[in-house]
Amino acid sequence: KTYGGTGDEEAKSIIKAYDSGYIILGTTTSNDHDVTHLHGNADIWIFKIDDKGKLLWQKTFGGSDEERAASIVATNDSSYVFIGGTASSDGDVRLSKGSLDVWVGKIKDTTLLWEKTYGGNSDEVGTGIVYTNANNGLAFSAHTNSSGNGDLAGDSPTGGEGSPWVVKLNPSITTGLEDVRNYQTSDIYLYPNPANAILHLKLKESSKTSFSSIRINDVCGRIVYSSGDITSKESDINIDISGFKNGVYFLSVQDKDKVWNQKFIKE
Repeated sequence: KTYGGTGDEEAKSIIKAYDSGYIILGTTTSNDHDVTHLHGNADIWIFKIDDKGKLLWQKTFGGSDEERAASIVATNDSSYVFIGGTASSDGDVRLSKGSLDVWVGKIKDTTLLWEKTYGGNSDEVGTGIVYTNANNGLAFSAHTNSSGNGDLAGDSPTGGEGSPWVVKLNPSITTGLEDVRNYQTSDIYLYPNPANAILHLKLKESSKTSFSSIRINDVCGRIVYSSGDITSKESDINIDISGFKNGVYFLSVQDKDKVWNQKFIKE
């Protein structure tokens, strides 16, 4: 079977799906036929086929510049983590650390649960990724041309053409939880986290903080919830997130000239 559009496609990795069929990771420059919604020059393209090669679903991931695919692994929560490179800082990519960054993202079917860039002020690109079943963590290999800055502070390339780079990630990265569970500040509680239907924001009784406005963005930067101006002095606010897609979100609380930001997970 062939898959793609009128542009160029290149497959880089294929793995067995957690249920049945296969997951294929590659790159695409097409925006037609089997490929929908090209973000930029070249996107990471992930699609699923059944045991007879029938295309079941497909999705492109990236920004307005170029993405490169390298490898994909299955995790023990029925999701997948991909690695490659990105030159974008928009679309699905929230942060650019240099001209080309290592890009790691986790998907659940066609939903991007989280994504992160790694690197310094020069060029990096991911080459491989493994899932460590022992501690539910991730480790990846990459190629870097950065030296002593960004995520490579204290490191130096070993040659003029750059160096191999090996990174082990915190096990919590695999679930996207990172530092979001049981989070509280000196003034505000956010719970439960992860949440399923209702997300609670609560002020401590001794707090002098008040809610002026609340905003929630998804991993692509889109505003999915905005409270507008809050005039009442509520100490406990409930937000209905039952209609949100599963994944990671970013909540901002405005209090006069102070902004409080935190991530939470909808599951």
